[in-house]
Amino acid sequence: NPKEAFLRSWQRGDSLAAFGSVIVINRPINENVAKLMVKNFFEILLVPKVEKSALKIFSQKPNLIILINPALKNPQPSKEIDIKKIRGGFLIQMPDLKEIRKKDLKVVTKIKPTKKQIRDLLFAWKICKVSKSNAIVLVKDETIISSGVGQQDRKRACQLAVIKAEEGAKNCIVASDGFFPFSDGPKILIKAGIKAIIQPGGSIRDKETIELCNKYKISMVFTGIRCFHH
Repeated sequence: NPKEAFLRSWQRGDSLAAFGSVIVINRPINENVAKLMVKNFFEILLVPKVEKSALKIFSQKPNLIILINPALKNPQPSKEIDIKKIRGGFLIQMPDLKEIRKKDLKVVTKIKPTKKQIRDLLFAWKICKVSKSNAIVLVKDETIISSGVGQQDRKRACQLAVIKAEEGAKNCIVASDGFFPFSDGPKILIKAGIKAIIQPGGSIRDKETIELCNKYKISMVFTGIRCFHH
């Protein structure tokens, strides 16, 4: 429900970044949800529908921009080609429409992820897929705890995610949009208390990372596919 989703994302996630943010909710907003939301500062709200009683509450914030898009009730992945202009031409990339499911996961460690962890791993992968690379996403209970995105190397992406999560990193699972070229990134994550990792695999040093996870009883799965997003 939208009330629980908002509370989990605002209170358990990156509340510092959420201040003055854009909020997207894929369910209609009623009066009770509006009363909860209006206590916080955000600039834009994008939803499929807002009840009249909720609009009255949101009117307390005259600068709030509310955008209505009914398509949010049933969002579909974009099939548009991504085109970026460069000097002398264009870069063209086909959309990543591959949806990773449980059957696609390859467990590479002695410890297998629990059912709950698998749900979180798949959820984290979806978030990682639309995050700027290099990206590391920390998730717990299907809630984003923190993310380290847009970094030039994977180690710093891990460091940033852990710094932002603080104590919240404990017992999280982690998604990485690319393989770990070294075991230095996973060492940072494991030290922070994460319990499972999902990543593409494919590094010449995969064995080092697998051995590290086995040493600390961390489960890790490979997807066999990257989800870079630039």
